[in-house]
Amino acid sequence: HRQYREREIISSVEKIQNFLSMDGFKPDTLIGHFYNPQIEVISLLKKIYPQSVSCVVLHEKAEVVKKLYSKTLVNYKESIDVWGFRSKSLRSGFESTFWTLSTSFINYSGIPGQFFRTQTVPKIRKKIDKFLYVGQLIERKFPSGVVKALHAAFPSGGYELNYVGSGSEDKNVESAVRTSGALGKVRLCGQIPRSEVLSYYDAADCFIMVSKDEAFGLVYIEAMSRGCITIAARNEGIDGVISHGVNGFLCEAGNQEELGYLLACISSLPEKELMKISSNAIETARGMSIEKTSRDYIQFVESSRPAHHLN
Repeated sequence: HRQYREREIISSVEKIQNFLSMDGFKPDTLIGHFYNPQIEVISLLKKIYPQSVSCVVLHEKAEVVKKLYSKTLVNYKESIDVWGFRSKSLRSGFESTFWTLSTSFINYSGIPGQFFRTQTVPKIRKKIDKFLYVGQLIERKFPSGVVKALHAAFPSGGYELNYVGSGSEDKNVESAVRTSGALGKVRLCGQIPRSEVLSYYDAADCFIMVSKDEAFGLVYIEAMSRGCITIAARNEGIDGVISHGVNGFLCEAGNQEELGYLLACISSLPEKELMKISSNAIETARGMSIEKTSRDYIQFVESSRPAHHLN
């Protein structure tokens, strides 16, 4: 949360250089994740290894980067060949705050093969009544708002909601359950091994997490891979992967009124439309395996190498 002193950066770079020189290693590619101090470190390393492609992947919103580099980020424009971003919204924010990028890519995360069935099998639903939240129960993810939104959409009940995860908001979730009259409809399952979460996705009709400041969020892709109707936050990390009404739905982060209205609308969709969205979600997730996203990452950075450095 602070800018490192120049001598700290230089010391770090010297250690890296000394370590590499022991084996006479000259990197073809320099990659740093997170803006601080990687922008400065990668920039200095690029000066030492000018033949390399330098890349920095940002996980932070532009306003966070601006706090440290409001006037100086432009100084690194020439020394960083490629800029990566964890989501389209992060790249858009960067370009509107700083400058339009000539070479950039989206560094999506991928999910393991165990999440994919051998065939595309959308869920067949007569109605939407089984809901799931997977993630930390923390303030910026608005977990208690999910209960309130469901109560608004289904005032007479007739739904189930499972929370997988734990955190500081668990008491607020329990309070929302009591005040919304959702006792017996909501279950807090706590922390569960990732391998066991599959059964929760498979049992759910709809996955909900409308969190703020989400760089990406693998749980959305996991839910989509199992055919869940997935609701995420608009203008956050997953926006751009989820297209509203096509392979999932988007809602303003933390807006329980909008979420309640959206849930009511989704519950009224015909079975054929729900199956189509479920099928589209599965197909989207299939394109986001660990193997594919890793390969795309490497290939894009390598393709950005200047022509005179390819030989």
